[in-house]
Amino acid sequence: MGARARAETRGDATSRVTAAIAAWFWRRGSRLIVAEVGLSGTRLLPPWGCEYRVDLVAVLGDRTHVIEVKGTSADLAREDLGQGKWVIDYPNFTTWLAVDTRVKDDLYARLPARWGLLTVDGASVRVARRAQEVDDQKRTSHLEVLGSVLCMQSLPQMMGHTHAGQLAALETAGFDRPWRRWIDAPCAPRCEEPGNLL
Repeated sequence: MGARARAETRGDATSRVTAAIAAWFWRRGSRLIVAEVGLSGTRLLPPWGCEYRVDLVAVLGDRTHVIEVKGTSADLAREDLGQGKWVIDYPNFTTWLAVDTRVKDDLYARLPARWGLLTVDGASVRVARRAQEVDDQKRTSHLEVLGSVLCMQSLPQMMGHTHAGQLAALETAGFDRPWRRWIDAPCAPRCEEPGNLL
């Protein structure tokens, strides 16, 4: 683990933690997990031109979970947990900070009380501190934003393809994004979705 930890870049660590968190929410039943979503005041927006951006948003039941991911101590050290998006009172979101277990705990000691803390060791996720759970009263508008963001993230891979090519693009490495790697991970149980045979 020591050699791997030294060789892992900040981007790799962030991708690994993000993938583990996405898998954790998937196993709990979330089927809408979106990366890089805009946040302005107390509502979700597309990420371009927004006041803030969050790493992940996962919808689970009536709750919209907003997750900030920090894969390294250096990544978290650049944040001031006493200002900005960290101290906004989010009436509709359950907020989480997700960190690798190697991130020094003194760096998140000032994490506001409403934020939960998820720690990631490899692909294993542990709830170190529960978040203040909040039902999303603006869920419909937030679902529309998340659908829009997913669509815009997918379009570059879909442009110029036939219908069959578009379907293939969804299943190939060309559409493989770091936060989706967990779907094919051997340790992650695959879940079958309900559907109809034609």
